[in-house]
Amino acid sequence: MAISSISGSRILSVFLFLCVLFLTKDYWFPSTHLPSSLQGDGTTSATKQHHDTSNQDREKLDSLHNEFAPTIATTTATVTVTASSVATLTPANDDGCSSAPNAHRVMVIMKTGATELEYKLPTHLITLLKCIPQGHFIAFSDMAQTFADYPIFDALQNVSAPWKEKHEDFAHYRQIEQYRAEGGDLNKLKGSRSWNLDKWKFLPMMHATYELSPDYIDWFVYIEADTSLSWLNLLSWLKTMDPKQKYYLGSQNHVGDTIFAHGGSGFILSRAAAKAMEDVRSRNPVRYIEKWEDITSKSGFGDAVVAEALLEAGVPFTPAWPVMQGEKISTVDFTPNHWCTPPVSMHHVSPVEVDDIWRFQTAWVKEHGWNVPYQWKDIYAHFVARHISPKRASWNNICKDRKLVSADVQVTNDEKYSNGFKEFAQLAEHEKKATSSFEDCAVMCQKHDEKCMQWSYEPGRCYLGYDIRLGATDDRQDVQWKAGWNEERIQKFIEKQEPCAIRWAASDLWQSPARR
Repeated sequence: MAISSISGSRILSVFLFLCVLFLTKDYWFPSTHLPSSLQGDGTTSATKQHHDTSNQDREKLDSLHNEFAPTIATTTATVTVTASSVATLTPANDDGCSSAPNAHRVMVIMKTGATELEYKLPTHLITLLKCIPQGHFIAFSDMAQTFADYPIFDALQNVSAPWKEKHEDFAHYRQIEQYRAEGGDLNKLKGSRSWNLDKWKFLPMMHATYELSPDYIDWFVYIEADTSLSWLNLLSWLKTMDPKQKYYLGSQNHVGDTIFAHGGSGFILSRAAAKAMEDVRSRNPVRYIEKWEDITSKSGFGDAVVAEALLEAGVPFTPAWPVMQGEKISTVDFTPNHWCTPPVSMHHVSPVEVDDIWRFQTAWVKEHGWNVPYQWKDIYAHFVARHISPKRASWNNICKDRKLVSADVQVTNDEKYSNGFKEFAQLAEHEKKATSSFEDCAVMCQKHDEKCMQWSYEPGRCYLGYDIRLGATDDRQDVQWKAGWNEERIQKFIEKQEPCAIRWAASDLWQSPARR
């Protein structure tokens, strides 16, 4: 009887404890602030605005979990994000831009790093990512985490252990993990070591993207955190090409004999190109990984390794400059090559510039709709034209074509090796005079050099530019540039570009001097 009483009391105590635990679960087991799609088994279905993800697609995504399921540490718990999480994320209210024509055929992939993510990613979340359809964005870094409910995948997770354990580049990878574990400030780890580690992300990221993406994706668009991507112009451009053809597009760069798409400007693969690369890999995955990890270890540029791997798969590089651009609004040269071309990407853009371009695109679409891309000439009219004047103090408009330097200042290496540079003693008298004042520098441009579109001056230096550039404020304290533009020549240049039909094809990107 006593034993029965004791057992009953224990059962009652356990029952009461479980009740209390259930009622206070939010205190003892706080939420990880993940969306419902990332909690539990991660198999919530994703109904897209344009294309319902089929059961087959969802099964394909779930089947990849074992190969690519990064463990993500939050401040309160550790959760595992399944591959199907990619298909269930929902962007913020997009004002209809995710329903733009053919948007559901595009997968956007952002490569970033743990040391820059918190500064650069937020602006993309409230601009570009509002337009990308549900489940059509993947972010890769050198550390797995969640950010604003988006899973950030560790692109380096599946790099072979010997490289991660012994190669010097991965010392930085381990340091990032240590800082994260100890709650350190990852921004303090910025620098060249992040760059060295970055090259290892490309091929693993591309393989994972192909595996994670539904079969109806036609285009894979790779950007970085400081890339600005025009959603309107991208969609307008892609519909002029056939994804069944092997396209590898980007802003051309080269290392030795290797011509490749500059990663920071973004690069694009058609499905046919991505499949060709995967087909080569699938023949012998172990040997493929060993080979390309070894090549990556010896290369200084991961984007160049991409070009080599694609070429092996029978996919040559197709130059897409200036549609895809390594410059930005303040640094680009407004020439006939650019003027009638719609910009798809820019590089080295700050979060503020990303937002400025986004707001411009939003206003443009409201007026013109989703079938009329904007051109560089429209960028000029909106962002640049109002700054053009004969005199602007504390401003450097990036004049590159002639550099006149007084004997009173020291010549820099940049000046010494610039095109056509002459020592002061070799200059004509009017050229020497141009180094003495802003006004004389202006006269040099306007009266003595008919190709000159703009000039800049600081004491002892007069620079001339044959192309139109905006430049930026010069906030140095001791000595500052002053800038000016030849408004009459610029106006004649603008008039000469008309009619300005949109140019997409590579053969149209290079214009004859007749438009200059």
